[in-house]
Amino acid sequence: MVLHERRDDWHRLHDKPRGEHYRGVERGLDDAVELAAELRELGARHNRPTILGIGLRIEGMALSKRGDFDAALPLLEKAVAVHEQAPLPLEYGRSQLALGDCYRRRNSSLKAGSAYRAALARFNELGAIPFADKATEALARVAGGPVLSGAERQVANLLAQGLSNKDIAEQLVSSVRTIEGHLSRIYRKFEVHSRAELVRRLLDT
Repeated sequence: MVLHERRDDWHRLHDKPRGEHYRGVERGLDDAVELAAELRELGARHNRPTILGIGLRIEGMALSKRGDFDAALPLLEKAVAVHEQAPLPLEYGRSQLALGDCYRRRNSSLKAGSAYRAALARFNELGAIPFADKATEALARVAGGPVLSGAERQVANLLAQGLSNKDIAEQLVSSVRTIEGHLSRIYRKFEVHSRAELVRRLLDT
């Protein structure tokens, strides 16, 4: 199989629903480690930090799935360091997200939260909404409550001040439809169904 196809297969596997994901990972961990070694060798040989970091991340993720956190964490930390200097900024966020997952499985909530926040900040900077949502959900698992993205927090703060959707859109130089989308996600995160309920929850946080 072509190298980039194998890499994409691994990340698609990583993004699958949890039950299917774990069954697939158990079958494919050996292949993942083999793929990671190829990517690491390719990245080092051609001075391609993005590829090198992806190889480190894949191997770290595979070892984390096996519960070998002592081996996984240095690889993921190195992936973060490599991707911080790499030309594709999204990969830095993805490596921070994988590092947070490893810390969470090791029950290191504070370190997991720090990695997730770094990932979320990068995804918000890039406007990578699906990845930002994933980081927000991961952060909520270790933070013990709803976690809003930067844009959602801005909308929530203005809503708590009594502004209408139109007023919020004008303040943020955005469209009403975009504000409504943010509010829908905020409602889901706080598990509320009305504006008044949401304002009460926001004032309590």
